[in-house]
Amino acid sequence: MQKILILLLCSITLFAYTDSDMDGVSDKNDFCPNTPLTELVNLSGCTIKNLVSPHHFDIVLGESYSRNKTISIQDSSLQLDYYYKDVSLQLFSSYFNVNGENYSNSGQNNTYLNGYYKVIFTNKLLMRFRAGVSFPTYDNQENKMDYSLSVYTQYQEKHFKLFGGMGYTFIGDKESNSTANTYSHIGFYNIGMGYDINKQWYGSLGYNYSKSIYKNSDAIEMLSLYSYYQLNPHWFSTLSYKYGLSNSAINDSVGLKLGYYW
Repeated sequence: MQKILILLLCSITLFAYTDSDMDGVSDKNDFCPNTPLTELVNLSGCTIKNLVSPHHFDIVLGESYSRNKTISIQDSSLQLDYYYKDVSLQLFSSYFNVNGENYSNSGQNNTYLNGYYKVIFTNKLLMRFRAGVSFPTYDNQENKMDYSLSVYTQYQEKHFKLFGGMGYTFIGDKESNSTANTYSHIGFYNIGMGYDINKQWYGSLGYNYSKSIYKNSDAIEMLSLYSYYQLNPHWFSTLSYKYGLSNSAINDSVGLKLGYYW
């Protein structure tokens, strides 16, 4: 009988204790109800520290396939990103395989390190400034370090986004005695429109223009289709397609990426 009374008293005590926001403080002593699980609270249930770190990262793996009339190019890429408030850093590198008639080649492309700074003017308008450097990991004796600066603007109205950007790349490559290449600095810009299909899915259409690295070559003009899909709070994927508009551009290119964010 004594054991039954003890169990009954324990049950009453457990049922009397409620902690709706699961912060470790009972509702009757909780002066700050509905505290998020990511916050550390005091004995009164009020926040004393946010446990969510302002530092975030992602890693993105990609595969792309491009072709024109004479060659096809397959790229495998690795991208690492770091985010802190309005600042982000990006490291990107890729490995290529080129195949054509009586020709094949493979190796590492240049490696890119970019820094971004975001300025939010209103809830509709923002700008991103970028400074980047290209490390000459592509195996070519003329290949040297390049530097670039650019600015991008985005305006959002409900589900629609208008975006555009422009920049300049300072080419460090130097022609050698064995080639007739004459290199030039590059100006480039892009414009486009995007649409938020839902909270997880976004798509865009854009136009890209860039001068050629070679002085005597035509400018590179392309149309691009882009889609972003968030699988869950951590995993995401992108799908892109580019269509060449100028003779110097690749005819078409398709790419798929899978990323993890934390």
